[in-house]
Amino acid sequence: MNKLVQAFRNIFSTPDLRNRVLFTLGLLAVYRLGGHIPTPGINTELLQQLFQQGQGSVLGLIDLFSGGNLRRLTIFALGIMPYITASIILQLMVVVWPYLERLQKEGELGRRKITQYTRYLTIVLSLFQSFTIAETLTRQSMSGQSLVYHPGPRFILMTMLTLTTGSAFIMWLGEQISERGIGNGMSLIIFVGIVVGLGELVTKAGNGNVLGDQTIPHWFAAHRTAGWTRWSLIFTTLGATQAILIVALATCVVFLAVTRHWRPVIFVATVMFGELAAFLAAAAVVKRPRPHVTQLDQHLPTSAYPSGHEAATCCLYVAVAILVIGHARGWWRWLFLIPAIAMPVLVALSRMYRGEHHPTDILASLLFSALWLTATVLLIKPNPDDQVKALRSRATRSGSTRAEAATTARSA
Repeated sequence: MNKLVQAFRNIFSTPDLRNRVLFTLGLLAVYRLGGHIPTPGINTELLQQLFQQGQGSVLGLIDLFSGGNLRRLTIFALGIMPYITASIILQLMVVVWPYLERLQKEGELGRRKITQYTRYLTIVLSLFQSFTIAETLTRQSMSGQSLVYHPGPRFILMTMLTLTTGSAFIMWLGEQISERGIGNGMSLIIFVGIVVGLGELVTKAGNGNVLGDQTIPHWFAAHRTAGWTRWSLIFTTLGATQAILIVALATCVVFLAVTRHWRPVIFVATVMFGELAAFLAAAAVVKRPRPHVTQLDQHLPTSAYPSGHEAATCCLYVAVAILVIGHARGWWRWLFLIPAIAMPVLVALSRMYRGEHHPTDILASLLFSALWLTATVLLIKPNPDDQVKALRSRATRSGSTRAEAATTARSA
């Protein structure tokens, strides 16, 4: 475990590696941002209905690898699939075409030439696929309404240019991640697309009853009482934005007054703002509906996946425990583990009791909170290093020894 923690710490302590990690995360964020820019001229509501009818088909599988971009027909609707297809074709052609076989044996120069051919073939495949999509959408209709507002050659040409440009840009992002970031860029883009659709996948799998996604909310709804409802309201309120902000501000003020350092304040602020940004982004992308029970809270602004209450509560109280355990030296510091464990559990139970979240929403929030807290601790290092704490301890003991010696000398 110590080796694993040290490995994560080395990621953020080494400047070159840290820059590569941040560069990779930045380009992946650009990829997800492009997934919200729609192709002009499409009736997106009817397109969503069309994909809902084709759930479980090959169309749904392709949409999974594109991260839901194909369902919304965004500028990245083709995703990474044209590049993957082009790479497979070129690899097969190396075996049957002597020219490509010679290029492969020429070393780095030959591989660069094959990569260039892969790019060209990606553009050709993107043009063909985008033309097929545009032509298909032009002929499609639902309930007497066309999926395209103004069908015709102009729409087909515009769609071909938009989707091909998007596919080429994704290809460039993947290559930049591979060269200047960490890992294989194309694999990371596919992975991000699959992770984004995780909430929808767990909803559909097993007829929507993964980890009790349907049975647990119905069980809570069937066993509601006036007393439990009052308690659930209390813990839901403690996990709400206002209560979280109050506790976070109080924590920042106390640690700034006690330690007289800004690092704990920056740590808490980064944890909470990062959690909020990631939660809003995930909720906007997934848009998972609430459980099919009567909700006790009305006018909920975001989707069920993930749970913002749970993520904020977990991040805040665990962050407080990390700071207290890292800065204090008394045995009482370990008592802060109790709210760090109890508060997320109580808030999770109250949110499911009130019919606001599925169990997988809670699980996703906990997993994200653990990853985000780990990354923030390694990056900011809010607590004194072990060596610094040891030096402080020795200085305190030596000071006590000198004071005792002086007292003994005066008494003598």
